[in-house]
Amino acid sequence: MQRISYFVGAATLVLLTATACRDREACERSRMKMQQTWADLKNTAAKQKVPTTFEDLSEADKANRMAQWSPIEEKAELLRSSFETKQITWNAADKAREELNSRASTIDTEGKPLLAGFSHQLQTANAAYDQMQKDCR
Repeated sequence: MQRISYFVGAATLVLLTATACRDREACERSRMKMQQTWADLKNTAAKQKVPTTFEDLSEADKANRMAQWSPIEEKAELLRSSFETKQITWNAADKAREELNSRASTIDTEGKPLLAGFSHQLQTANAAYDQMQKDCR
């Protein structure tokens, strides 16, 4: 009877260890995906900040674009760097995400497909972030 208890205990420990390993691997894949997701969002924000028609804009429009998109680009970069290493900096990421979403919520996407695309990209990134928090935090 003691051998059976020992065997069941050992089997349970092995099973828990294998499950934890699988979760760590899934979290690592998610972390790497999150890093790329925020890098892509940062690049999109940079393109919005300085579009190909930037030189044709008035000085006021240039200043407005820079004021609107620079903080979004910076927060997306902070989010990207939060997932750069295995030691995720959740507090910094949470704060940057909140600020990025706050700034992005002021963008008027009505009739502007590129801005609507950015908005959709941000929604997708937020959903992935929420899922990763549930899985890995």
